[in-house]
Amino acid sequence: MLPAVEEALPLPPPLMQAVFERMQEEEQVELPVTHYFSEGLYGRQLDIPAGMAFVGAEHRQDHLLVFLKGRLTVWSDAGKWEIVAPCVIQSKAGTQRVGIAHEDSSMLTVHATSLTELDALTQALVVPQGLLLTGDNACLGQSPQVLPSAS
Repeated sequence: MLPAVEEALPLPPPLMQAVFERMQEEEQVELPVTHYFSEGLYGRQLDIPAGMAFVGAEHRQDHLLVFLKGRLTVWSDAGKWEIVAPCVIQSKAGTQRVGIAHEDSSMLTVHATSLTELDALTQALVVPQGLLLTGDNACLGQSPQVLPSAS
């Protein structure tokens, strides 16, 4: 458990960096990623088991972040949020989130790009690579802007 994270909201960048460095000391877990392509769009789906903490990658461009299922708590320098799927947020470039999945969760990022090669996509869209770890560790995200449903 990382109690300093829960006590220090919102999380300024130096504290987010300290949490990131602390999480790197834990056993890292690679989760399968599903990739989707459509004309001018790239989608990346990640499924996160309940109880898993994560540090998301910082993205270079604005994009949509779709929470397909589950319940997560995320933190960032802008605050702390409980996110319950289904939910769509506009994720701003430069945002980094740290969080924990309270239930088996699934999220999908949607990016405007014509690229289809995974290494090229990573170079174009992501600043650092996110990390995942097991255990009941609390962790961080940006102020989510929830988009209205079309229905």
